[in-house]
Amino acid sequence: MVGFDPRGVGTSEPKLVCLTDAERDADRAEDSESDTTPSGIAKQLADASAYAAKCADRTKHGQELLANIGTRDVVRDLDVLRSVLGDEKLTYLGYSYGTQIGTAYAEAYPDKMRALLLDGVFLDGNECVDGAGNAYLTDGELPAPGTRCT
Repeated sequence: MVGFDPRGVGTSEPKLVCLTDAERDADRAEDSESDTTPSGIAKQLADASAYAAKCADRTKHGQELLANIGTRDVVRDLDVLRSVLGDEKLTYLGYSYGTQIGTAYAEAYPDKMRALLLDGVFLDGNECVDGAGNAYLTDGELPAPGTRCT
């Protein structure tokens, strides 16, 4: 079994640096993400823009690094890792963001996938989540009241 830290996180270098500890605590204490009013959405967009600017300013290689740490880059890294290990096909276990990485790998390299075990489902925008947190495909139908759709 081999583990790795995706680009920009964990022990990978250079590390993505966006918030100070105090800024992260303040961000977690604020609940602006649940405000879906027009002013709430405008605040979320402004906050996201400020966050991205901090990442670019505080991270070694700034914009250049940010342009090269996406999921597609990590998927290519994973395929290089598979190849270097001499495996013809990847056997993958993914948790949290690893779910998205595993899904993207299977889409990019379906012929190089042996087995894929994920701890959740990555929603791609055509699903809804009910009040119990259960995800389901909408198939173009209107969701039930109290349902949050992506």
